[in-house]
Amino acid sequence: MGAACNCGIRMEDPKFFKAQWIVKTDLKFEATKAHEGPVLLYPYIYFTTTPDTHEKPSAEIWRINLDTKKRELVRSMDKANMANGMVLCPPKPTESKTVIGSFFTCEQGHNKGMKARISKTTIHQDGTHTYEVIVEENGKDINFNSPNDIAVAPDHAIWFTDPTYGSIQGFRPNPPKAPNSIYRIDPETKEVKRVVDLGGDKDGKGCKPNGLCFSGDGKTLYFTDTMLDDRSIYGIPLNKKGDDVAPGAEPEHVVRVLPADPESDNAIPDGLKWVDGLLVTSCGPNLAFIDPVKKQRLGDFELGDHFESVTNFALSADGDLLAVVGGGTVAILGRKYDKPRLPAFPKAEVDMRPARN
Repeated sequence: MGAACNCGIRMEDPKFFKAQWIVKTDLKFEATKAHEGPVLLYPYIYFTTTPDTHEKPSAEIWRINLDTKKRELVRSMDKANMANGMVLCPPKPTESKTVIGSFFTCEQGHNKGMKARISKTTIHQDGTHTYEVIVEENGKDINFNSPNDIAVAPDHAIWFTDPTYGSIQGFRPNPPKAPNSIYRIDPETKEVKRVVDLGGDKDGKGCKPNGLCFSGDGKTLYFTDTMLDDRSIYGIPLNKKGDDVAPGAEPEHVVRVLPADPESDNAIPDGLKWVDGLLVTSCGPNLAFIDPVKKQRLGDFELGDHFESVTNFALSADGDLLAVVGGGTVAILGRKYDKPRLPAFPKAEVDMRPARN
């Protein structure tokens, strides 16, 4: 087993942290330009890179083999299409045994002749990839801004955020083609539908949906707003089928996620995941843990020894590994369980006292 680093934990309520995350220092990689994604499909971690410039398509998709430590370019600048957020695809029973797994990618597009789209990449046992477009803008009835982050619902539908950042940063049409939105792609028909309309911009300002995830029961959609004057998490209930928001439902504020220095513009709630019954988001060099019922920030897992700023993160399929990216660094975190192994928060306390005869 590789070396590990016990990072700082700042929790107001310790019962919510039964399993401590540790950084596997032998699985930390620097100078990678890692920015977004990531996807953890052992032995690979996939991630997208920070664009060198917005004047031309300059983001890439890379992967690192966690066993061999080999770094490999997967999609070059001219093919990655300003790739941003990624998410694991649910496995299919009919999938070939030669397939390791698949992931969906938000491709923001570029004014240099590249369309915004959602794509799927499949990884085979021999390490090769196949690629397909799930849906892309057509300039008629489908118009995107710059697809940002992505999640898969319990019914296997694809949901993704589409803020106007590409227009603000100058690589997508301005004025934007559509309001700041959240979309759903039907898993069978591939029909795309705007399910949350968050309005347009005024002087570049307006709600900027970024990270998104679903509650454990699949009844609520959560998303972050990364505008500096908000930096919040919102929740919105879904209808009974789970294929749209509930009739008449509006986003409800859950909590603001502010850094220790409110003036910092690098600390935004970017990625968002549902972990052990809590919402987890990025906040500067930390991961912030949110109780969505209490609407309370319970505390932070501090990663300042390893990251200047965390952008996004993703769990492994079994939930025991956490891939974290940001600021050019990739790190794999693992759970360190007490003995005997305690349940993950927020389940009931475990009574460790000896049984009475």
